[in-house]
Amino acid sequence: MKALSRQQLAELNGSFNLDTNWSAIDPDNVQARFIEQPKEERGRQWTAFLNNGGRLIIKGPSVLVIDRSKPFDPTRFLGTGSSIWRGSADGKGLEGEEDQDPRSVVLTELDFSNVAFDSFLKEGEPTIVGEEKLVRMKASPRIRYDAGAGVALLDEKGQATLRFLYDTYGITWMEFATVLRYSDGLRYLLVLRRGGGGSWGGDGRWLGGVRDAGRVSPVSAS
Repeated sequence: MKALSRQQLAELNGSFNLDTNWSAIDPDNVQARFIEQPKEERGRQWTAFLNNGGRLIIKGPSVLVIDRSKPFDPTRFLGTGSSIWRGSADGKGLEGEEDQDPRSVVLTELDFSNVAFDSFLKEGEPTIVGEEKLVRMKASPRIRYDAGAGVALLDEKGQATLRFLYDTYGITWMEFATVLRYSDGLRYLLVLRRGGGGSWGGDGRWLGGVRDAGRVSPVSAS
């Protein structure tokens, strides 16, 4: 596949500036739902828009059903002795609340065509340590989607939503904001990765490790 020519790129830029009916644009809506998104998310949305032939509606898969009757099982991904983290990062207070967003764990359906994917990097940052990323996620008002949503994606028939996210946004890696405790006490997040054959698998990612711009987490769009 050949790249767009310099002339074609100039035509796209000119069309955006000159052909858009700016008087019909709702500035508050654009500010809240696009401008305030991280640059990586804006880029994914532009890419999906252009790959869709410049059409406004990008048809996604059916709404993902999350079966909450089956509690999330960390041992499936981290092995015997793992659990959902309870308590503080210093290892104290292990009888505390599970470390995940309570707004997410009550959801039984999720429309991933309306979900944002954020690396939580600041401008000019090439990487971020997982623990700092988690701090920034918790400081955001957006819903941090939990590991139960990740399992629903992984186990969905044909992994239809994951395939949609790759085909539309080019996403190949995502992690979910349920903090897990490995058998040695270290903290992890559930990660879904796309394999070379197109199928997805899941494992854990240590919160002490670094993430780059491609290591995103799903959060509510606003």
